[in-house]
Amino acid sequence: MNTYFDMKDKKEMTLCDERGIHVLEEGTSMWQTIVDGDLTSLTMKTLHTIGFVAASDSNYYILYGHQNGYSLMKYSYDEMVNAVPSDELNIYVIKDTPTLRQGAALFRQTHPDIKINFNIVMSDEEYLKADQTIKDDYIRALNTELLSGKGPDIIVLDDLPVDSLIEKGVLTDMSDIIQPMINRKELYTNIIDNYRAGDKIYYLPARFIPRILCGRTSDAKNISDLENLADYMSNHKDKTIFGKMTLEDFMETFAPYLTTKIINEDGKIDKNELVSQLKILKTIGDSIGIVDEYKGDERYINNELNLANEIQLALVEIKGFSVSVKNEDGSDQVQFFEALNKNQMEQLVQRYSAISNRIIYNGSIMTILKGEVGEFFQGGLSAEETADNIMERANIYLSE
Repeated sequence: MNTYFDMKDKKEMTLCDERGIHVLEEGTSMWQTIVDGDLTSLTMKTLHTIGFVAASDSNYYILYGHQNGYSLMKYSYDEMVNAVPSDELNIYVIKDTPTLRQGAALFRQTHPDIKINFNIVMSDEEYLKADQTIKDDYIRALNTELLSGKGPDIIVLDDLPVDSLIEKGVLTDMSDIIQPMINRKELYTNIIDNYRAGDKIYYLPARFIPRILCGRTSDAKNISDLENLADYMSNHKDKTIFGKMTLEDFMETFAPYLTTKIINEDGKIDKNELVSQLKILKTIGDSIGIVDEYKGDERYINNELNLANEIQLALVEIKGFSVSVKNEDGSDQVQFFEALNKNQMEQLVQRYSAISNRIIYNGSIMTILKGEVGEFFQGGLSAEETADNIMERANIYLSE
């Protein structure tokens, strides 16, 4: 994030960055943080700071830019407000998320007397380098705290074993909060119903991101699951579909659709279903063309922006009313769309209300799948043999 500097007529030096507004008074050597960034919009990923001014009247002004234009915000001292919030809310999260930061900033606007403390276990860089063993160590440490009656007020459950935490009795039933929102039709019941445990609700998604299959209507209209897709690709071998992928990218894209299908109600893997899904994956993979590594622009061909002239089908993640594309360096390329009119908005709500295929990303299962399917895709092992290898490892994990 950028750092902004200004100097007032009192010869105070002032800095503004993501962490807050900081002042160095004349004749002193210690910077004071007078505005905590965690309690303001400075940490909101949907806003970016464009300018900063320290005014002579001890007020501070920040100009923010965002998708819909600009916002000028004023920060001033209020002697009626406690400098230190009287209550605290502790949040545990494996990795920082923009959604979490934005929610916290909005919460602070209506609850200035509550300080939000983030316990962020890993930085983005550490998270990308961490394998499942490292994450499991953090999970065990969290379990120890929770079972001893300590731990955070709120847990962001990404990468955490939700069912296990529910069984241990360390999560709180939120039905008294969520059910009235459902009754007022403020939430999508088709999505929330996936997060019920009997008559209780212990957790729910902070947001959901539909994955959209893009293509000509004649190509995409009858493709609603992997089985349909595999059939389509078997009958359209003359078309370039999705573009080439490495096995890593291929599994990241398609394997999450298998999770809910291959695991039984008793928490074990169904071999017959696993064999069937592996065969479907291989049909899709053979049609795409799995490569050991990308050459030239092969990595970018699997991109909805090339849909018109390079490929027939592409998978897109919709975020709000924009399409986000991950570049090779990890940055995002975003295409924005104009706001929807009333009729289009109603159509969108109806479509979202019909979503029923919940995708569960299980890091441990994904690691096992990636580690065992290589020889199968190369033709060295059958689907049955590969399924046995996966089950041997996965059922041990699932039984823990």
